[in-house]
Amino acid sequence: MPSPSFQPGLAASDRFWANWISDCWFGIDPLPSSIAELVSDADLVIRGPIADLYVGEYWSGSPRGPLAYAKVAIDELLKGEPVSREAGFVEVQMGHAPSDLEEVRAKIPAHDHLWFLDYEDRERPYPMNQSPILGFVYYAPQDMVTVYREIGQVVRVIGPELIRRAYGNRNFLFTLDGTDFEELVEQVREVGTTPSTSYSFARWSPSGERDPNRFAAC
Repeated sequence: MPSPSFQPGLAASDRFWANWISDCWFGIDPLPSSIAELVSDADLVIRGPIADLYVGEYWSGSPRGPLAYAKVAIDELLKGEPVSREAGFVEVQMGHAPSDLEEVRAKIPAHDHLWFLDYEDRERPYPMNQSPILGFVYYAPQDMVTVYREIGQVVRVIGPELIRRAYGNRNFLFTLDGTDFEELVEQVREVGTTPSTSYSFARWSPSGERDPNRFAAC
């Protein structure tokens, strides 16, 4: 396969990530309400760009089809011990591969990311996912809401309109959009060096504010 190509800018990044997000059932699960909770919930926290995109296995469930994976470079390890087939990289399942995967691969975002990932080991795999990549798979929960992009030195959340519609514009993750990326990374570093018992994970809900629509079914 030819080497992947990379494109800078928010618009290019939005086009890339639109392949992996959907409003089907978006909002059915609660979101983290603090940086401490983001770190606590994740098996692995890393900083790094996407190095490649490819099909890693075939999903035999419904709907059937190949699954796409991002190969993510580990520029900084913030939590956990990576399980990887190649040192310095992890593999993140993106979802079903689009029919124009090669075109998408030619336009991989050329920017940094902060990843809060879940791990799936060989002892508890999704039963339909059977391939050699099993045992090296990471996931970003609920349509990539725990992946944060660094574009123009600021944080850009993925699918901000979905977050706003399902959870409201005062949701913690939504409020990260447009903040300083380096400051966010530094806060994650500080959480990683502080005993977790010093944090409270109580959820805050503004009084008098109407509850947003929690999710939209397909």
